[in-house]
Amino acid sequence: MTASEITSNLRTARLAEPIEIFLYLANHFPELETSDGQKMNDLTDFATFLREFAEALAPREKASNPGHYSTCHSCGHIHEGSEECGKFIGNGPNGPRYCRCEAKVAA
Repeated sequence: MTASEITSNLRTARLAEPIEIFLYLANHFPELETSDGQKMNDLTDFATFLREFAEALAPREKASNPGHYSTCHSCGHIHEGSEECGKFIGNGPNGPRYCRCEAKVAA
């Protein structure tokens, strides 16, 4: 079951609360697959699935703007803006951490 299929099922069942969504994913984990048909064999597959799921959950009007919800290939956060990334992603043991992705983001 792909992220798009799960999103459709959640909307049909009117499940919108985070706990409902997580329980649905947990109950259907063996059926999950990425858009290219890859089953959840490792954390990379699951991370890919979660990124696809986040994009599928995006409001339809924003999903039509492809640059708005593009995700960083380095750390997975949602790009904001139209310049090089450099997004603050939290504090680490050695101080503030910023995404080092140099990808331009479509505005």
